[in-house]
Amino acid sequence: MIGARTELDLTPIDGLNQSGIRRATRIGLNRAASPVKASVEAHATAVKRFGYLAKSIRIRLRLYPADRFVAVVGPASKFTRTKGVYKRGKRKGEKRLFKPSKYAHLVERGTRHSKAKPWLKPAHDATAARFLQVAGYEVGAELEHQLFRTFKVKK
Repeated sequence: MIGARTELDLTPIDGLNQSGIRRATRIGLNRAASPVKASVEAHATAVKRFGYLAKSIRIRLRLYPADRFVAVVGPASKFTRTKGVYKRGKRKGEKRLFKPSKYAHLVERGTRHSKAKPWLKPAHDATAARFLQVAGYEVGAELEHQLFRTFKVKK
């Protein structure tokens, strides 16, 4: 697992309901994770298996109890593509189905039969520190926007 962690103190925000804080945090983290997603896609293009791994990269935000948010950047489990048909075996004539989420970890770390082609770790190393800075800024900006929206204050 690759991760970066930061904590934001949201107690000074009075008058903004819990859903407003959650919404602002979700939107801010999504904006902050966009450069990380771009970096992961750029590193994943080195894997030349039809380019499906790079195309499957998505951002998913998870909310855990005690208002903990996690931004997950990686291949989406629902992303599937078909290309070609099986030429032999009991599946002969069936379409070949590719699910990058099923083989992404094997490409990243390698197997005893194939060499590792890391794509996630280099992207993390390149963007982790910047993500924390951008996340704090974006969440703060979105909280400010939510406060203006809630109290209908003109800028």
